[in-house]
Amino acid sequence: MSAGHASNFIVIRRNDVCKKLKISNSTLYNKLNQASPQYDPSFPQKVRLGASSVGWIESEIDDWILSHRIATHSEKPEPTFEAKTSPALQSC
Repeated sequence: MSAGHASNFIVIRRNDVCKKLKISNSTLYNKLNQASPQYDPSFPQKVRLGASSVGWIESEIDDWILSHRIATHSEKPEPTFEAKTSPALQSC
């Protein structure tokens, strides 16, 4: 990776990731915990920022959201809308 690419990375902290995904802290860490039923191997890994601080690369979170949304929508059938008439209208 060149130095030019490294300057484009924005690292966001846990609270920002949780706000962006609308999930709790425990759900975030469950996505990373292989022993959890909520484990998601496709979820971006945290990056160490210091001795006791971590963050996530924002573009990786954004890419995960997009791929997860596409996968979720492709698994669900498209809704169909049928015109429904009430019995009172059918007699007219």
